[in-house]
Amino acid sequence: SPFKAPLALGIRESGEPVTTPDNLLGCALNEPGVSLPTANVAVNAARTIHALTTTPENTTDAGNKGLYARVLPPNTTQVMAMQLQRPALVSVEFGANEILGVRSGAVIPGVTYVPFPAWRPIYDEVTAKARLASSGGGVLVGLIADAGEFPAFRTGAEFWADRVMLLAAFHVQVDANCDQNTDLQLVPVKIPTAVANGLARRNLQLPPYPLSCAPGPRGTQDLVLDAGERRIVEGLLREMNAYIKRRATQLGWAYFELEALYGLPNLKPPFSSLALMQSMTPYGNYISLDGFHPSALGQSVLAQAAAQALNARYGMHLSALQALAMPR
Repeated sequence: SPFKAPLALGIRESGEPVTTPDNLLGCALNEPGVSLPTANVAVNAARTIHALTTTPENTTDAGNKGLYARVLPPNTTQVMAMQLQRPALVSVEFGANEILGVRSGAVIPGVTYVPFPAWRPIYDEVTAKARLASSGGGVLVGLIADAGEFPAFRTGAEFWADRVMLLAAFHVQVDANCDQNTDLQLVPVKIPTAVANGLARRNLQLPPYPLSCAPGPRGTQDLVLDAGERRIVEGLLREMNAYIKRRATQLGWAYFELEALYGLPNLKPPFSSLALMQSMTPYGNYISLDGFHPSALGQSVLAQAAAQALNARYGMHLSALQALAMPR
């Protein structure tokens, strides 16, 4: 279940606390009348390899096990489910989940991200199967250009600029190491954790909770991406994007990038801890309450980019609304 706004409530739409471990979260049944597979076989957190190998029965992702069964028929992978539908058009979006593990602050090849040489042949296989299954072509989706574009990331300097509000409203003392700090800080964990601890300390008449922006030792889950770690991530993004675009050319397919949304100059509003905790749109209008994935409005921006790419490649006359409904 998605988070419930405002984030200060600390619950999901289901009423479950946001601190509930993923493997203990409920997974609601599909709506009546749903016949699997549907036109959309995307699965949250799935990497490219999972599209080829993972079924509801063999998934090792305890937090996602229920979801696989809501999207895929028994003993069926995402690629198999796509093939079963004999699609006229296919949209393939993979690669982001190969990198998202670095949001913990640990940038470790083969652990928190998939190195490019290991990912490329798997992506080739998925896209080759998609091309064989599709009777009318498709579109490949590239990634973002910079991890700092995610509204879930803010710099330490932005925390410092909000230090008066953090102290007054939430009893959180921003450390001086945040001043002029350009490292990326993971907002969805650092700020709600600091707020919860700060308010608890206030109730106990204890000193404010200290919020540090300093990175820990390399390879630790410190919730910070320093300059060196950020360069590694951005280098991988460039390499993957260039390859996805090249692969689209090889297949003769359309291509667009998630950058169409995440590169918007107005995507991230000025950082405010008060807005983060109390607003109905804590990460702005385009991003959902996890700070990473698009909201409905954000999806419409990507749909428009998809429609434009398909119109340019195939001479279609798709609208953004039609693009939202296309198979994935």
